[in-house]
Formats: sequence, C-alpha cells, structure tokens
Amino acid sequence: MGVIIKESLRQTIVLGCISILGIISTIFFYPQDIGLYGVFAYVLNTAGLFLPLVVFGIGAAGIRFYPSVIKTRESQVSYFLKLGGILLLSTC
Repeated sequence: MGVIIKESLRQTIVLGCISILGIISTIFFYPQDIGLYGVFAYVLNTAGLFLPLVVFGIGAAGIRFYPSVIKTRESQVSYFLKLGGILLLSTC
C-alpha cells in the first residue's frame, strides 16, 4: 500500500469514530442536560454572527494593516492575538 492510501484509510477511520461519538453524544448525553444544549446553541449562534467577517476578507484586512503595527514586537503580538481571536470565534 502506498503512503497516501494508508494515511487516507487512517483519516477515514478516525473521522468515522468521531462521527459515531458525536451521534452517541447527541442521542444520549445532550438531552440529559438542557443547560449544556443551551450553551452550545448560544456558541453556535454567536459564531454565526462573526462568519461574515471571515467571508468578507478578515485575512486580507490583516495583511493590509500589518505594516502599520510592525513598529514594536509587543504590538505585533497583540495584533496577531486579536486577529486570531476573531478568526477563532468565527470558525466555531
């Protein structure tokens, strides 16, 4: 077997196991805890609000405004943390 076939098979097995775990948790665990279900719904709805920012070019805006923040190392780190936070929230 080639390396690509082996890795594809492993990835398929892992994704299948994750899907089965998701199905089991949806059927048995989430109905037991309505508060947890509410938190998940809130997180998904909030992430949906940030999705247009990503679709309409937050990456391009990050590249565009980067030269204005390269003055100090601290400002670079702060800029990337803010940008990463927005991207992380929008992809949930």
